Amino acid sequence: MELRSLLAHVPEYTLLQGDPALDVGGIAYDSREVRPGDLFVCWRGLRFDGHAFVQEALARGAVAVVAERPVEGAPVQVVVPDGREALARLSAAFYGFPSRRLRLVGVTGTNGKTTTTHLIKAVLEEAGYRVGLIGTIRHLIGNEVLESHRTTPESLDLQRLLFHMAERGMDYAVMEVSSHALALRRTVGAEYDVAVFTNITRDHLDFHESFEDYAAAKASLFASLDPAGAKPRKAAVINMDDPQAGRMCDASRVPVVGYGIGKRTDVYAEDVIVRPSGVSYRAYTPAGVLPLQLQLTGRFNVYNSLAAAAVAWHEGVPLAVIRKALEKVPGVPGRLERVD
Repeated sequence: MELRSLLAHVPEYTLLQGDPALDVGGIAYDSREVRPGDLFVCWRGLRFDGHAFVQEALARGAVAVVAERPVEGAPVQVVVPDGREALARLSAAFYGFPSRRLRLVGVTGTNGKTTTTHLIKAVLEEAGYRVGLIGTIRHLIGNEVLESHRTTPESLDLQRLLFHMAERGMDYAVMEVSSHALALRRTVGAEYDVAVFTNITRDHLDFHESFEDYAAAKASLFASLDPAGAKPRKAAVINMDDPQAGRMCDASRVPVVGYGIGKRTDVYAEDVIVRPSGVSYRAYTPAGVLPLQLQLTGRFNVYNSLAAAAVAWHEGVPLAVIRKALEKVPGVPGRLERVD
């Protein structure tokens, strides 16, 4: 692919030298992973400065460099204000914007992301869809299990995953979206159809400078939902019981689907009973009442399952299918599990 075709999707850049018609065979951000013909993208990170590895990347065959400042020795050199965001946009373009080829559901929040994504996947699969999963514990493409190194992959790895999911015929990709990923621009170029907010507590303040910055990172996911995008039926699914719910709703430019316990919103639970063997409750939805008896226990799993039910209802899944799927889930690997 020609470099200039990729750069067309980067809003701000300066070509310092070289031919923009250069053919790029791949993209790399880790100098150890560079192959001949690759475009190497670097930035100053929190622990390391990627510019220090430009010479190694060139020695391994990189034919062009995108950096945040001028570097030596690169025959084709582009300078951008934000290397992370440039990598995200270049990666999405290189892989042909794969999120446009499936429906993408992103789940963010301090707690509940992993369980909620697994429940959404279970319901959509019960409805007959093929669903990929991107998350903390593992990534799944059909029956293929891939190792996960972080909650949300670096943008190049994320776009590659989405590309392989689309190529393998996945109808949906359901992914955990961390505040780190949002703040570090890893999800730029991923076009979400549904974004879910589970909750927010005072966590990760070692990374975010303040709770305000942490909440702003979460809200940016909902601000990214584009009502004018190529795909229809977008929604923000929000836990209306959380004190930051209003902020997430205000950030969204697409319809909001609210959920909660005992609060009359779009999808809400009443008659909640928590037992060691599981939770039961009645879920009220715009499509009718859904009595549920889950194998998962804990009040928090009422919220997680409500979020999954709200997403499924928005996606047109019948209530009977939602009930069957949620009641079948015995647990989520690595999360609260019953020991007999």
